[in-house]
Amino acid sequence: MTTLSKSGGSSDNTINTIKIWDLVTGTEKFTLQGHSDSVNAISITPDGKTLISGSDDKTIKIWDLVTGTEKFTFKGHSNWVTAIAVTPDGKTVISGSDDKTIKIWDLVTGTEKFTFNSDWVTEIAVTPDGKTVISRPHDNTIKIWDLATRKKIATFTGDSNIYCCAVAPDGVTILAGEQSGRLHLLRLQQMNSLSFSASAKSENFVGRDFIFTAINKFLHRYPKGYFTIVGVPGSGKSAILAQFVRQNPHTIYYNAQIAGKNRVEAFFPEVCTQLNLLLENLSSTPPQPSPQTMTKTGFINANEGSWLFSNLLQQVSEKLPDQKIIIVIDGLDGIDINSQAVGTNLFYLPRYLPDQIYFIFARRPYQKSHSGLLIEAPSQVLDLADYPVENREDIKAYIRKKRTAETQSSQRNIIELINENEDNFMYVQEVLKAMADGFYSVNNFEQIPPDLESYYQQHWQKMQGDGLSDVAMDILRVLTAEETQPMSTVAISKIIKADVFDVAEIMETWLEFLQEIHTNKETKYQLYHHSFRLYLHDYSTLPNG
Repeated sequence: MTTLSKSGGSSDNTINTIKIWDLVTGTEKFTLQGHSDSVNAISITPDGKTLISGSDDKTIKIWDLVTGTEKFTFKGHSNWVTAIAVTPDGKTVISGSDDKTIKIWDLVTGTEKFTFNSDWVTEIAVTPDGKTVISRPHDNTIKIWDLATRKKIATFTGDSNIYCCAVAPDGVTILAGEQSGRLHLLRLQQMNSLSFSASAKSENFVGRDFIFTAINKFLHRYPKGYFTIVGVPGSGKSAILAQFVRQNPHTIYYNAQIAGKNRVEAFFPEVCTQLNLLLENLSSTPPQPSPQTMTKTGFINANEGSWLFSNLLQQVSEKLPDQKIIIVIDGLDGIDINSQAVGTNLFYLPRYLPDQIYFIFARRPYQKSHSGLLIEAPSQVLDLADYPVENREDIKAYIRKKRTAETQSSQRNIIELINENEDNFMYVQEVLKAMADGFYSVNNFEQIPPDLESYYQQHWQKMQGDGLSDVAMDILRVLTAEETQPMSTVAISKIIKADVFDVAEIMETWLEFLQEIHTNKETKYQLYHHSFRLYLHDYSTLPNG
């Protein structure tokens, strides 16, 4: 058994070393020498054969723990290397530095793969699947990075400086300890994209009382049922659900927007496990067989999967006759319906519900062919677009709460802008953040903040699919024209001289990025936000094909 220690900072020949010790005999095995300045961070590969060290000399050294020799050195940071981590497969090294970067290195080839631009980094953790990196800067935040997309996906902000962070073995719980003594337990599944920074802290959440009132009325009016919140991107759906889960800690939560979570094979093990835990905690009834085991033996099909889920819900209902069991699913529109048998409910959700069982969904508007739910239980749909006055008042309250010294002088300008354009929490959130960061040299809010631009890029990639037809490009030009008003598919088809059915088909595939305006017997469309229209305008000028 081996342990190790690091040293640095004195003038003798033992400085800047790493010592390897035998835990059984208590004796020193050997010393690793090679750094020219203090060693700040070390990590060991899972097989125990390789050690990685980061130093004030701006380098990262790779050591062979079998022979006690240096294998090679990573050079690339321009300041102290302060944090080191290695992925569970032992193939990738992540380093953080005071040069405000996080670098990703290939341990097999000895080369740098890519860099995240960050803040000063003091600590790095990696999820057990090796897909997500958590970094802790010199402030009151932790940042979440996706290694596959090479992007920052979330930021959590505490009330005081965060001194430590770690990832739990379940791979979805992050722990963050504050200077104030508060310990945060965060669900990685709730840190979806930009919306998490608005929803991670209850102190930052404002309003939405009309939604919570509607949910509570539904829960008290019906003995069971399905409640759905519908809203365009950035309207605050995920923040609403996160706040509801916070207020109702026994709620079962699932986010289908997370990569790899949009298939029933991922949904069943997680949700069924949580249901089984309820049974284990509240009765001596033996739980159902492990859903993880069942997925390995291939139980997930339309009949067995639906039966298992319904059976578990029935058991919980019978054991908890006076307790409302609420299952929250965010990102219903992201579920991969093509991975299921034709004609089955999304995630094989039950057509009939036992008493005291409720589902609360959030989704974007989507095409009719994706609806995927045949239910015979009480249901209600709350479309955020039907509450423009309430949305606007909540936006104003959010601006007042988030006001800073940098934004205070321009607060009236922002509120006036919101009054004359669509209400969108993410847009306002990112504009306020950009103002605080000094992004705007003048009060020109037509500029799109970088994080919001990345969000719109995801929309654009989804709109393109496998490629856009000439008709689709023509529709895009109409929707992004400077003074375009909401238009019907008939009006658009006349402008571009295309078949109205072709236009309607394309518009339906883009429905989640559009606003529908119903006037008399006609439905008109426009892009869901003016800044998204500005973003798409440059793409609409591209030639067809």
